[in-house]
Amino acid sequence: MTLTHLPTAVSRWSSQPFGLVSNAEGFVFLSAYLVGRIYARKTGDGLAGLRAPLWRRAFKIYGYHLGILAFAFTVAAAIAVYAQRPMLANLLDFYLAQPVLAIVDAVFLIYRPAFFDILPMYVLFMLITPYLLIHGARRGWLSLFSVSLLIWVGAQFGIRVLLHDGFNTISPWPLPPLRHLGAFNFYAWQLLWISGLWLGQQHVRSPQSIDQMPRAAVNTAVILAVSFLVLRYVVVVYPQHTSLWWRYGFNKWDLGPLRMINFIALTVVFIRYGNRLTRRLPTQPLQLLGRASLPVFSAHVVLSLLVLGLVRDDTQGLSPALQVFVIVFTFAVLFAIALRDQQRQHPAGTFAGDVSGQA
Repeated sequence: MTLTHLPTAVSRWSSQPFGLVSNAEGFVFLSAYLVGRIYARKTGDGLAGLRAPLWRRAFKIYGYHLGILAFAFTVAAAIAVYAQRPMLANLLDFYLAQPVLAIVDAVFLIYRPAFFDILPMYVLFMLITPYLLIHGARRGWLSLFSVSLLIWVGAQFGIRVLLHDGFNTISPWPLPPLRHLGAFNFYAWQLLWISGLWLGQQHVRSPQSIDQMPRAAVNTAVILAVSFLVLRYVVVVYPQHTSLWWRYGFNKWDLGPLRMINFIALTVVFIRYGNRLTRRLPTQPLQLLGRASLPVFSAHVVLSLLVLGLVRDDTQGLSPALQVFVIVFTFAVLFAIALRDQQRQHPAGTFAGDVSGQA
């Protein structure tokens, strides 16, 4: 995600490295999976007992979101205006045009410019999660999946636009234009969140049912994953050959149907073969970043904005040497933040490898 947001030549390749699925899908799904896995054991505490820690986490995420927004509306906006940086100015155009309205809408998670649209969605997901987990534990997940799937289908046919325009027709305080409400379509991405919650809860209740998948399903997933991987890099080399149906089927913001198939295939492959890969690869640095995911994510947004402030115009990017420096410097800062966060939470080195920090 960091490599994708930094304005370097690497971003073209890092946004969807494993197929026509982006890093954002992994971020949302893994977050939901860990929440489901951690809090599945606490559903016996009832709604109130489950709601307290999840809402506390939601408000913590909200606090981080407000912090990086404050940086964007002050430092980044000043750089955009006084240094005349068009990339930053385009990113904050609604705020620069109507600052008071933008601040109010941002506080209420309505105005969500690029880079600032995934944490608000995360907050909303965390707020509804206690109800989803309780319902899933007591009444099963079939009804939740049925409703979620119907909402996802509606998202494919423009329910977001319909509700936005309908609200503006009857409300005395209209919403900003749709492009200022965040690129991620909540009505589509909720299916990914609910799927992650279910898988996490299922892993706690019956771990063998997750690990022991039919051979035919695994083989099919491998074939699909490899096929989509090839298509992904064909599109990078020959982008002019993508057609309208292609762009609809793999639409990122609405989680198009072909993208969902690609994601399901990758999920099955990683569940089946993930342990083999992690045993052979040096994953400790990634685990360090993952355990401090919230401060690291917030820092990467701040750093990305600062780097965008180095770009003078859309046609002239950073020099190759500066791109290398930016990448090295950014990750050095992120690892320093992750180390500091780990030392703050576990000053005596008592970390035992639990996953609660990510959730």
